[in-house]
Amino acid sequence: MTTKESLKIIGEDILKQCPDTVRRITDWPGTREVYRMDPEAFSTQVLHLHRKVMRLSTDGSIIGAAVFEHDQIVTTYSVDGEMMISRPLKNTIYIDRYACTQQPLPVPDSRFRFTEMHEACHHILVRMGFMEPRPVMYRRTDREESREERMADYLAAYLLMPDSVLIAMMKSRDYRPLVSYEDVMPRRDAMFFENMTRSLQVSSAALTRRLRDAGFWEDRSIYEYEDPDRPWGYDPIGGVMP
Repeated sequence: MTTKESLKIIGEDILKQCPDTVRRITDWPGTREVYRMDPEAFSTQVLHLHRKVMRLSTDGSIIGAAVFEHDQIVTTYSVDGEMMISRPLKNTIYIDRYACTQQPLPVPDSRFRFTEMHEACHHILVRMGFMEPRPVMYRRTDREESREERMADYLAAYLLMPDSVLIAMMKSRDYRPLVSYEDVMPRRDAMFFENMTRSLQVSSAALTRRLRDAGFWEDRSIYEYEDPDRPWGYDPIGGVMP
């Protein structure tokens, strides 16, 4: 049974074995311990995968795909019935650049980076025997949340945002968790969170899940809202004084 803890161990082992695929972030204040994974270098130099950027669907429903064998025939159809892929290359990651870059995220390339890492993780899990070597599609919406997809998501997120990096970043605020009052954050927490997403080049949703998993995220009721930078009586929803 593959658990989150075992996936973390796998992720840490991968990071130790491929230091050349991580780059130090020089614009993060107060620490020299913040690194960012390069998904392209990891997939091509470490896993030795082919990498193809192309249009996978006309409606943007398919973001990425992972193919493992030469004799596999992968045929995908968009809602209007147009075929986009057939007879793909062996050991290949396919990425739909249009579908990735058109999504409303704080960092334009964050969806692209996560998709590449997600597909690379499918190849890792197949090589380790945790998944069957059958073609898989990473869909934007309405995709089945299978156990294999959740495993690839979790491992991809961990490789992009390992515990050691989150700890190094949170050190500058004395490891105090970021607080969210039903999706409303105090000003300082919101600015810190935005800097994290920009530096790590990840989406806010992915970072939120990793911070929560690492114990650096706290969810509270909107009725408990507090912000030392806002005057008394500030409305966190409307942003106006009563």
